[in-house]
Amino acid sequence: MAFCERLSEQLAIVAVVNPVAATGTAIVTAPVFSMALHRRALFILQTGAVFTDATVLIQEGPVIGMTGSATILTGAATAITAINSQYLFEVSGEAMAAGNAWLRASLVVTATEVMSMIVIADVERYHPGTDNDLATVVLAGVAN
Repeated sequence: MAFCERLSEQLAIVAVVNPVAATGTAIVTAPVFSMALHRRALFILQTGAVFTDATVLIQEGPVIGMTGSATILTGAATAITAINSQYLFEVSGEAMAAGNAWLRASLVVTATEVMSMIVIADVERYHPGTDNDLATVVLAGVAN
């Protein structure tokens, strides 16, 4: 079995922010996803060559809409300032507050930013791993 096949049996992409060039004051938000069936989630933020600074907010909440009741897990502000860099944020399902099953990441833009994000979670424990996998991966030129 190829490495990618084994990896896809253990991990699923549960949220994405496709590469985006944001300017001015904006909030770029990843889709909300449920941690009810996952143990851990890894948020991978990638900044581009054009990047001023942004703030990352990873929030947990009790409802899918994540409106006013969401709690910020990353503290008051997690500043992202380096160009051509990757930032990793990990959330453990057991560390989330009771009753909060939903997670979301928001990127608060202050100037001009080029960035993308993927969120990877371990495969759902009681469902096929492909149930909520958002992967749009294209494999090319792989030798097994």
